[in-house]
Amino acid sequence: GFDRGHLCASDDRSFSTEANKQTFYFSNMSPQLNSFNGGYWVTFEQLLNSWVRKDNAFGSVYDKIYVAKGGTLDKLLIDYKGTKAGGDGVMPATDSNGFTSKGLPVPQYYFIAVLAHRANQLVDIATSYQAIGFWVEHRDDYGYTFEHPLNRNDTKANAISIDELESKTGIDFFCNLPDYIEDEVESSYNVTDWAW
Repeated sequence: GFDRGHLCASDDRSFSTEANKQTFYFSNMSPQLNSFNGGYWVTFEQLLNSWVRKDNAFGSVYDKIYVAKGGTLDKLLIDYKGTKAGGDGVMPATDSNGFTSKGLPVPQYYFIAVLAHRANQLVDIATSYQAIGFWVEHRDDYGYTFEHPLNRNDTKANAISIDELESKTGIDFFCNLPDYIEDEVESSYNVTDWAW
């Protein structure tokens, strides 16, 4: 019924065989609807990967990015009856508590928090950081697949500030930054600051 959706993408850990194998641990999996995983979530994975890739014609866009991803456990997909079979041919379904028949909680929303750093911004350390959040409803009617994924520009519709994402999730992202940087980068975002 549900795909084993990677939270940390396999492609993000290709620097060693051992690191890549770790992305297949169940602790890195979350039940995702097939069309969400294959067409929607994968677009976000590819977008994040492109922001740090060094093998493109322009070099990497950012020196480092820090990414936190997850699904909501306080907001579950309750009484869900799938309209499209999963990769295993089974219709996905959840019970009145939001759990699969195997007892796994199924998030109603997925989120991504991104902090990017550019070392060449030497004028002011605060300007060398920028952050953006994404809040995505877990649905199977987006109409995307691995072969026909979401257009990267369309991911902007899910963009929110980190402060707003923290309010929705209850998680304090990027708390190890100095407060003056954290306050600045988490309070707002500008889509034109990002390489879509």
